[in-house]
Amino acid sequence: MGNVPEWASFADEEQYTAFMAAVENYLIDHGISYTLEGGFVNAEEDYFGSPRLGLQNMLQYCVQNPVETYMDMVKNQFDTTRENHLFNEEFKKIEDDFEKVKEYIGVRIYDSGYMANISGDAVLAREISENLFAMLIFDQPYSVSNIPPAKLEKWNKTADELFEFGIHNMRDHYPVPINEQDFEGFRIWYASVGHFFVPNIIFDLKDRPELLGSKGALIGIPHRHAVIIYPIEDAEVLQAINVLLPTVYNMCVQGPGSISSSLYWYHDGELTELPCGVQDQSLAFYPPENFIQFIQTLDKS
Repeated sequence: MGNVPEWASFADEEQYTAFMAAVENYLIDHGISYTLEGGFVNAEEDYFGSPRLGLQNMLQYCVQNPVETYMDMVKNQFDTTRENHLFNEEFKKIEDDFEKVKEYIGVRIYDSGYMANISGDAVLAREISENLFAMLIFDQPYSVSNIPPAKLEKWNKTADELFEFGIHNMRDHYPVPINEQDFEGFRIWYASVGHFFVPNIIFDLKDRPELLGSKGALIGIPHRHAVIIYPIEDAEVLQAINVLLPTVYNMCVQGPGSISSSLYWYHDGELTELPCGVQDQSLAFYPPENFIQFIQTLDKS
């Protein structure tokens, strides 16, 4: 696609050019020394608090808006990153005191690609399904950051206690309204909210029977702002997969905050990935054997 690199393939050339111009304009205006490398900016650590800033999510936000707004959007994002750095400098002074930081403790869902870029001894995370992880985080005013394992001893808490505490915190702080609606002939439940914790609704499924079918559900978690749930009752699920799979895949590609392009099968309190991938320019579905066996038991009338 012309001069658009792979990491920005969801943008057209005009969008990409306007975005990169906005990025460089901000850095130059603020006198920040920098280099560009792939989808990252390498900049002065003492300004942003990190020597390396990713650009993909920022671009995903921008492409959903007119190019004339990119300068302001990029400025707002970089300003927020700067404010977060200043907040973190103060937060470090209190982060060993559980009572002072407990309101910030949360749990957020990430994909395996994100987790692969983080050292395992730097995070408290659990695999909740294939390529899907729950991670303990500080939910701060301008960003989220991982909670390191060393905090368990500092706070005299177990990981189980913190995960339970964090899930409860995010449930209280970030409601996830979900509505039943018709989607291309199928009844689904759909949640879409501006905060980052919409996927956390999966922690509540066991207590939300109205969202599930008698045979479980298909779950789509394309990005941090949306969840799709299709209750499974019978073999109609096969037609639903044909509709939902490309929908979830495309939503994941567009982002922002992409999590999974796959569907998940919720059954017996567990999530099983139903993988997909692009093959010969078409979307291919690779269900595991236990899901194939399950489908064969469904009423096809």
